[in-house]
Amino acid sequence: MINVLNNVIKRDGSSVPFDKKKIAMAIFKAMLSVKAGSMEEANKLADIVTKELEKGNTEPTVELIQDTVENVLMTHKINGVSYISVAKAYILYREKRNTIRQEKEFIGVKTTLN
Repeated sequence: MINVLNNVIKRDGSSVPFDKKKIAMAIFKAMLSVKAGSMEEANKLADIVTKELEKGNTEPTVELIQDTVENVLMTHKINGVSYISVAKAYILYREKRNTIRQEKEFIGVKTTLN
């Protein structure tokens, strides 16, 4: 079986090495924002995300990874603990970053047109 998690396809189409630590850190930051969870829990959730991604047969995109993180946070529990509030914080941060990206693209297009 080919390990499809060697690389990740970024939004610009480039390929970078897969790094589970980045997933764990993103989850942990969402936990911090709602004052819930620990780095240990974030690592366990990142392990679950990784296992879900390994079920695919292609290199994952950043968007697929983020979708998978959201799904895992909404549906999995560790020691009976639910992560719905963490999922909400993660989703809100993701939406905020997407808005910023779109604004930067718009500014770039506007600058190019002038």
